[in-house]
Amino acid sequence: MKKHIKIATYNICHCLNFVNYVPPEPAWKVLEIEPEKTAETIRSLGAEIVGLNEVYETGGGGLDEQAKTLARYAGFKNHAFGEAICFGGEKRYGNAMLLNDPLLSADVIKVPAPPQEQRTEGGYYEDRAILRVVTEIGGVKVTVMSTHFGLNPSEQKNMVEKLAEILDETKTPVILMGDFNAQPHEKVLQPIYSRLKSAADESNCREFTFASYAPERVIDYIFVSREFCVESVEAVDARTSDHRPLTATLSIETK
Repeated sequence: MKKHIKIATYNICHCLNFVNYVPPEPAWKVLEIEPEKTAETIRSLGAEIVGLNEVYETGGGGLDEQAKTLARYAGFKNHAFGEAICFGGEKRYGNAMLLNDPLLSADVIKVPAPPQEQRTEGGYYEDRAILRVVTEIGGVKVTVMSTHFGLNPSEQKNMVEKLAEILDETKTPVILMGDFNAQPHEKVLQPIYSRLKSAADESNCREFTFASYAPERVIDYIFVSREFCVESVEAVDARTSDHRPLTATLSIETK
């Protein structure tokens, strides 16, 4: 028997509402944090599992407990937050997961930024993390991971090496999703492509995910292991973040 499930990945830009955004104004200066609007978009996706990036857990006001708040507003039974970094010792920030399926376990794998002496590129560096949860889909245990890559090649290389290590050790079916900040043709992603299927490739989806107000790139992905059949993929036309949500309808043989 086949079990069908819809999943989604969404970089929520800590619930800044981009509906009325006009570039090149700095978004954080002109936009409001509106978790209710972000939750409306998430609810509209109709997904049972949603991986989120750029989520705050603490920081005051609308930054507090964003995963819990979005789960409540969007109608999800379970949620998990995975810290990547704590800014100033006060603002906890990272990835999250919303689930209607059981949350059997959750852990966070930290991937620190390269040390100063290994930084060969300019720009901003940030510690990263992988949020890993184990759930059940139709009685089958499944490992679901959400992550967010940095912009620098050395950061991305570290992330891919850690993900490859985790994937090689994982014994269950896998869903890996998030904002990878790299386009499909880039060499850094090849170790992921060699281990998992790109949902977009499987369904011949060529829709851009970034930026929501002027889509021109694919940087958000859903990868799945061989146990899953990909039925459809869509980059949803929504403006409540600077990214579009990416959804995938999957099926898996159940016991």
